[in-house]
Amino acid sequence: PSPPRRTPPLPLAGSPPSRTGMLVAEVEVRDAGPRGRRGLFARGGAAIGAGTTVILAEPPLTFAPGACSNGDGSKEEEEEDERSGALLRLLVSAFDRREELAELLCLADVPEETRAAARCVAESAVKLRRREAPGSAAAKVDCDGGGGGACGGACGGAAVDVGDATDLLLRLFCNTHSLEDGGMGIYAQASAVNHDCDPNCTFFAAPSTPSSGSSSSSSVPGEALTVRSLREIQPGEELTIGYVPLRLPRAHRAEQLRRNYGFRCACRRCLAEEAEEDADDCAAGEKALVALSAKLRAAIARGDAFAEPSPLSKLLAQAKLLAHFNDVIAGQIGVDAAEAFVQVGRLNEAALAYHQVLARARALPFAFVAPHRASVGLALAALLLRMATHPASSDDEARVALGRAATEAREAQAALALCRGEDHETTRRSAVLLQRAASLGNARKEAKLLGKLLERQAGRASAGAAGESAGGTACPPAEPGPERTV
Repeated sequence: PSPPRRTPPLPLAGSPPSRTGMLVAEVEVRDAGPRGRRGLFARGGAAIGAGTTVILAEPPLTFAPGACSNGDGSKEEEEEDERSGALLRLLVSAFDRREELAELLCLADVPEETRAAARCVAESAVKLRRREAPGSAAAKVDCDGGGGGACGGACGGAAVDVGDATDLLLRLFCNTHSLEDGGMGIYAQASAVNHDCDPNCTFFAAPSTPSSGSSSSSSVPGEALTVRSLREIQPGEELTIGYVPLRLPRAHRAEQLRRNYGFRCACRRCLAEEAEEDADDCAAGEKALVALSAKLRAAIARGDAFAEPSPLSKLLAQAKLLAHFNDVIAGQIGVDAAEAFVQVGRLNEAALAYHQVLARARALPFAFVAPHRASVGLALAALLLRMATHPASSDDEARVALGRAATEAREAQAALALCRGEDHETTRRSAVLLQRAASLGNARKEAKLLGKLLERQAGRASAGAAGESAGGTACPPAEPGPERTV
């Protein structure tokens, strides 16, 4: 949810950057209508084009970096532990700015189970901060100002108890932005952007840069945030992002939004999918996909990627038929199978697995799929380049693999330039792959041309030698042509 209306207005487009980043496009903050909260809208007489930066490198008000996984437990458990740890660190880092953040961030009407979980994290955060900084605001727990609390009365009664910490955590949780590396941050401007399950904008981490309006030589520690449009946005249209993983089925998205943000999404995508879906079929299809995922992990652990034919290929075919029930699970099955095939050197099977995931991503009619589509496309392009240079590849196989690699890298570069920008690291990586494919293609053409020249010269030499042995007159040597560097 967006900040309440008492939040100071964001600077207009064209104004100098503030401590909280810079609005680049023609946008304004105003009432979001039926939602009953503020939102960010396009203003002016012209549309905001696709691939336009709306908020440029906004530094966080507070930030908690992601933690490295220890590799124990399932992937889902590790992600949940990482998120809980980031929330705990975010809350601890926000204690000293609780009054400012409470004024800025609204408190959503989340369900009781979310409040109970938040209270557990708040208790841990208060204990952690009390140990790390005994004289800090977080240490002033259950203090009445009479000297009986942890601070010895030095706080004058301005205490922070577990209830205050829980309230702060819920405000942070409802307004946080989770980045690719697991880090979490609070951003004053970006928090005004509301949710949609088919959003017209996306956000991603960008390097923090000092703002011209700040007296400090460095920005707030952490990751800066950039918001960028995915498609054309008309004047008066609201700018939106996704608060939850958007490739999840509608029921999963709805549950996460209800539990974490306290509202029911009624966007056009949700309403259309709800009208068409059959709850029982969706549950059965997703259950089958979960079972397939478990079978795939067991097959990989047994070394079935070596088998001929591999059982992994059969599991991939089944996942393809069920992918519409849960694209996330089906996509992960394809990527896991592809990586397993790569490890045992079965590159053709790996390429087919990546292609299956990519074909599904291309079939989805949503702009937000662009980063996912580009990521899989880059993995496929790198694999095809490896196939093209493999000693066992024939001339025709190498030619086809190089052409396909160039196509995939070019499409990935275009998608990343739209949703991340030309200067983003992943966009540059796609450009490197494209250049490598072009270089290998040119080298292959030059090598083929050289081979033809050598064959022609060898034929002429054989004909001359045959003529001399027969007592005839050999053909005069050809005039030397210009040298060609290969």
